[in-house]
Amino acid sequence: MSLYLRAFRELGFKGTVEHFWTFRQIKFGTYKGTDEMGNKYFENLDLPYGQHRWWQPKEPNSPQLVDASLVSPRWHGWLHSTTDVVPDTVEPTLTGSPTVEIADTPVHDHYNRDHTKSWRQNPTHNRERGYGVKNIFGKMFENDFYVQPGHQQDPFHSEPGPKIEAWSGVPTGTSKHTNATKEKWEVFYEQRKQMNKEKK
Repeated sequence: MSLYLRAFRELGFKGTVEHFWTFRQIKFGTYKGTDEMGNKYFENLDLPYGQHRWWQPKEPNSPQLVDASLVSPRWHGWLHSTTDVVPDTVEPTLTGSPTVEIADTPVHDHYNRDHTKSWRQNPTHNRERGYGVKNIFGKMFENDFYVQPGHQQDPFHSEPGPKIEAWSGVPTGTSKHTNATKEKWEVFYEQRKQMNKEKK
């Protein structure tokens, strides 16, 4: 009971309800830091191992809507007790084996980081709830989740028709892959955004 009284005293009524809604329990611990996405990380060594570290999302969400991709890669190891070093206390360093001094190469090691892409949220939860009610992660009538080719919600989906056609040996130029320089998911999301615009 003292835990709930402390929650009402420190978080207030609204904060206590949001905390309980997110975690289904009341937890207090030592604040360890905040990642680049606004998530806060805590630790309480009095709790059982495996439950002694946790994170609070920037915005309180239902536990069913919290995705592991929302955790920053820098904090993932600390959160799962792979390391005890708090990420905010050390500077990120490049890993890899150094090249030999006489090597004629513009990079300092064998792990070139130029191709590393910025983080993006897993769009699995970006789907409309129906009845004109928006989702926590997106607006109403907007879907970003992936579907298999041939699925009815696939942007390329079309009703099955006759599969017989005359072959002339000449390319028709009807390929759906209009831009070969883009990745498949980039093309998919462009099509998905176009579908969302057409629905409005």
